[in-house]
Amino acid sequence: TGKVFVKARKGPFGVWIDPQKWTQDSSEEDPIKITFNHKSGDAYAMVISERISVPMESLKKLAVANAKKVAPDVKIVSEEKRVVKGKELLCLKLTATVQGIPAIYYGYYYGGSEGTLQVTTYTASKQVTTYTASNFFDEFKQDLDDFLNGTQIGQ
Repeated sequence: TGKVFVKARKGPFGVWIDPQKWTQDSSEEDPIKITFNHKSGDAYAMVISERISVPMESLKKLAVANAKKVAPDVKIVSEEKRVVKGKELLCLKLTATVQGIPAIYYGYYYGGSEGTLQVTTYTASKQVTTYTASNFFDEFKQDLDDFLNGTQIGQ
């Protein structure tokens, strides 16, 4: 299927998405964040961009601090460097409990002269449609990877 480019709110960033699988949340009016819903309703993604540059080594602390705002028990399950379209990114997988629901955050983090970009996916339980529960992660892994790998830095 043909992918569609969604430009980030700030900086020379964006993400290529599959419109057969993902829809942009049009009610979102945040100045730095765009949210997406998987058409199944059980997985979500967000793109947060800022023109301020955050060094790569600080991004992990920033990601964990942001997650702790909604889930104090957040833990890093895996972390690795990845290269997408020639740019080195930090890939983090975090587990957390959000409103009593186990959730997994899986995302790419970038900091460079262009600014800072966070492309994060997450999964939710069938009872609460805000974050995806652990058992959904494997089911959505391919679609989550495809979303993350659509990340574009620079125009």
